[in-house]
Amino acid sequence: MDIINQLDIELSSLCNAACPCCPRFQSNSPIINEHLYLDYITIDKFKEWFPKSILEKVRYLKLCGNHGDLGTNPDLIEIFKYLSNFNFKKLSFNTNGGMKTPFFWKELAKVCNTFNFKTNPIFSIDGLEDTNHSYRRNVNWKKLLKNVKSFNNTIKNENVEIVWDFLVFKHNEHQLDEVKKLSKKLKFNLVKFKLPINLDDGENILPISVLDKKGNIDYWIHPTDLSEFKPSYLSDAPNKVYKSIPLFKDIGEDDNGLTDEDFKTISELKNLKIKPKCSKNNLYVESNGDVYRCCFITNGIYKYKTHYLNKKYVPIKYKQLFDSISNIGFEKLNLKYNTLENIFSNNLLNKIYNNKWNSNFESGKLLQCSEICGKPNSVDIVYGNKKQKSVI
Repeated sequence: MDIINQLDIELSSLCNAACPCCPRFQSNSPIINEHLYLDYITIDKFKEWFPKSILEKVRYLKLCGNHGDLGTNPDLIEIFKYLSNFNFKKLSFNTNGGMKTPFFWKELAKVCNTFNFKTNPIFSIDGLEDTNHSYRRNVNWKKLLKNVKSFNNTIKNENVEIVWDFLVFKHNEHQLDEVKKLSKKLKFNLVKFKLPINLDDGENILPISVLDKKGNIDYWIHPTDLSEFKPSYLSDAPNKVYKSIPLFKDIGEDDNGLTDEDFKTISELKNLKIKPKCSKNNLYVESNGDVYRCCFITNGIYKYKTHYLNKKYVPIKYKQLFDSISNIGFEKLNLKYNTLENIFSNNLLNKIYNNKWNSNFESGKLLQCSEICGKPNSVDIVYGNKKQKSVI
């Protein structure tokens, strides 16, 4: 089997926070979507799904995911002990840091001290005591600070570079200098000031409406006004469009065929040339065992998959993807029923993705891939956009 360039594993779909725009919630509210599978990968399951034969071929192991925080996984320390047996080129993991206790984070840091490969613990903290909770809802600042201090003060391994990830919004843009100073006191190695990827549609600026549990607008989150964080693909004077999605029960609609919006999607995307940001050896595994090529096509995909299997309507770009998976068999791309060795040896992912990238829509080129890797959009920010600032 070839080298796996990047393996991204979602260790848990559980989370302590309620961030607006997180795909685990309904309409930017704190209400978890009813179709989300609430699960985590146990240590036994992890060893079964990712045996030595797989992990010894992985260059970059990424523990991020889309729908949860790995810090909620009860077996996280045991999983890290298992990972210490391998020699990755790099391992990174993302967390909001606001769950569990300082003792837990100290013990996790001790395991990180045993790693002989480059490791990036990434703490997603988007402000200070008066602002972090605006986006990282439900994260208690004092608890977060105790956990961060416990972890950072325990790290003694030179291979470990601890990163503070900071999403820059209008409400926290004035705190960048103060964050730099605090990061040094907390023993972070690096601060990354980042542009959020969910405040525009490629053309217009879209402030986020933050809803409460009853579906009322609690407040709006606005993009920063700092010019150095303006997306390069936006016009000099983009329109600001306020949209608030109503809170509703996501039972799905009857499938009456393609809609006008579907035809518009096909027209806009089908002729775009795909310039893939991933490679044939990139993998993304969700906590329920589903295997995809990358994480960007799977934000909130669980609800569309449920509707598809229940023969309800799903937008064409998801229907096309699920039709392709269905032709192979959903179980054949789930680690509860198949192995990564078999998925690789039978070339299953390439049949859906890579082999179709240079074809046309009628031959199976995915609209999802065309949208993500065929036109300038906010995903570009994650892949080397110069607007992302790093500070030592």
